[in-house]
Amino acid sequence: MTELEKLRAHARLGQCLIRGCVCEINRIGAGRNPYSAKATEVEAGQRPVPPRATPAQSGFAPLGEFDGLVYLINTPSTLETRASGKLDAHRPMPSLRHLLAEHPTLLMIDAASTRVQVGLWHQGLVSWQVEEAEAGTAVFACTEKLLAAHNLTIADLNAYVFCEGPGSVLGIRTSAVALRTWRVLKPAPSYAYQSLTLAAHALDKPEVNVIADARRDSWHVQRLGETLRRVPTSELTGECVMPEGFRHWTPLPPALGRTPYDLPALLALPALLDADLFHLSAEPDAFMHEEPSYVTWTPQVHQAPAR
Repeated sequence: MTELEKLRAHARLGQCLIRGCVCEINRIGAGRNPYSAKATEVEAGQRPVPPRATPAQSGFAPLGEFDGLVYLINTPSTLETRASGKLDAHRPMPSLRHLLAEHPTLLMIDAASTRVQVGLWHQGLVSWQVEEAEAGTAVFACTEKLLAAHNLTIADLNAYVFCEGPGSVLGIRTSAVALRTWRVLKPAPSYAYQSLTLAAHALDKPEVNVIADARRDSWHVQRLGETLRRVPTSELTGECVMPEGFRHWTPLPPALGRTPYDLPALLALPALLDADLFHLSAEPDAFMHEEPSYVTWTPQVHQAPAR
């Protein structure tokens, strides 16, 4: 089995980690999953799972077996997520320079646009793989090529970085699922950044709106130094630019400009190396302005009207 096939298989196991699903993977093998409060260490040949233990007794349910490891799941009510690595959630890690000082071997994935961009920092140098292809294929293909070129595996990474949006929700969630799965296999801290914030810092024009489609006739709007907002098309004013390669479904505003979204070039800028772009992400997922709300459905028996 090739490294790419393993990465894809691991990600398929990690599909249950998408927000809104009901379980988290726990690996039973040498070591334990530090993201689950109920995960227990099972050393091979020393503390085997009792042969008569059932999923209900162990608190887990079987998910499947892959590559010699047994995967189990539990429900969100049993989970206690906490950051791993040398830094805790309260210590700021704002810039790429700081990240690289703490984590010299670092993988970055950005699938917010039509171009999947994956970067690998190792031994003081950075390499990039960029593909204009479907994220479900390109994220893993780019990662495999970079790791192979440096004779590395996922186990050699010190940290992960990904774009949480705005942008292609499918691409962003593909990246998030991959990272959450790889962090089960090799625990390491993960960090997130927002695409429009990065583009606004690169543009360095506080009066310009950097925008992306937010669906439902509205736009994500980012100005340098301000908070990301969601604005209806009718209230969108001032000069606007959209990063290159970003999809849209809402008709574009008149006189819309474009701004580059080429990470290899943008992250080579000294201003972006020290920009406050990153934050710790204990559970990688797509950015949302607010948590989704759901309406409770009350079932009713439908009867024919009385005659």
